[in-house]
Amino acid sequence: MSGEANTALFIGSYAMAEQDSIFQYNFNKQNGTIKFLASVGGIENPSYITLSPSSQLLFAVSERKEGNHSQVASFNISHANKPELLSQVSFEGAGACHISIQDYGNFAITANYGGTLAVLPFDTNGKLWQAIQLFKYEGFGAYQERQEQPHIHSSIFTPDQKTLFVADLGTDRIYTYHYENADVQPFQPTANAYVSLPAGVGPRQMAFHPGGSWFYVLCEFTGDLFVFQEKNLDKWLYRYNIGISEIKNGAEAGDIKIDQAGKYLYASNRGDVNEIVIFSIDQKSGALQETQRIPSGGKSPRCLALDPSGRYLLSANEQGNSVTSFQIIPENGKLTYLGVVAEISSPTCLQFLEESTRSSPND
Repeated sequence: MSGEANTALFIGSYAMAEQDSIFQYNFNKQNGTIKFLASVGGIENPSYITLSPSSQLLFAVSERKEGNHSQVASFNISHANKPELLSQVSFEGAGACHISIQDYGNFAITANYGGTLAVLPFDTNGKLWQAIQLFKYEGFGAYQERQEQPHIHSSIFTPDQKTLFVADLGTDRIYTYHYENADVQPFQPTANAYVSLPAGVGPRQMAFHPGGSWFYVLCEFTGDLFVFQEKNLDKWLYRYNIGISEIKNGAEAGDIKIDQAGKYLYASNRGDVNEIVIFSIDQKSGALQETQRIPSGGKSPRCLALDPSGRYLLSANEQGNSVTSFQIIPENGKLTYLGVVAEISSPTCLQFLEESTRSSPND
């Protein structure tokens, strides 16, 4: 745990290009309070943001609602004042909604809701270049209104950073790719190509246990939560559900996070429920035990974030125009609601950064 009192917090949101859409705060790890520092615009709908492993760069997708192209932007965050735009690149692929960065590489991987996955290289200074790979997907799912075509929603690297998993909400598949940084085309489909989930579940977000043994998939349409062995994806180990059948719109899963110690899993449910579900994780089997359900404090908890100290959880409530804070009880991982810490129009993504890890772009 860092001895520094403050952590930088970045928040992405839905906004027009001429509006401020990425916000920077100081987050106090001692008491959970935040202080506004700066905001930047110039990018339309940065619905998902992520940081480079060196913590010197911030990457953001531009989720355009029309057309067949998206954008991704890079920012220098090594200075204390505000993110500085470094580059912005347009690429084929509608509805960019997620971005991943490999720990030791120099590629930004964007998941595009229109049914593609783009791979864009960037140099040591953070400048992005044109996409060198674009994967286009085919097929449809059982849910006719929402699965009429592939909808790539997120991607995640395995703990050893050698394989990329890609969630297709539209076809109920998890695609898998080998990663070789030195290759001209660094991503190639694995022998089995993909893992199939039950029809109509809609895989949205994924998480790996810090120990690397288990892989968790949260599904938007049904609220199902699947647990796999990371080295054996032929069949899931366990299947849980965060939905509430008694409520009309009782399942619309949003996000999934696991704490650094691998003891607790947090999942958000939107729809008419608007709550966070907490599970304890069995350290021998990866099995989950539900321990708490708590209101998110705002409508549509799209994104969750655990602060680096492990003391607090934040929820970005997109339709509630708020970010809410919770204190984590160390003994059991349960949450205590602290209140609204920021009022932002349509917040969509939260990313923490340890101040002490910052370095210059050329390091």
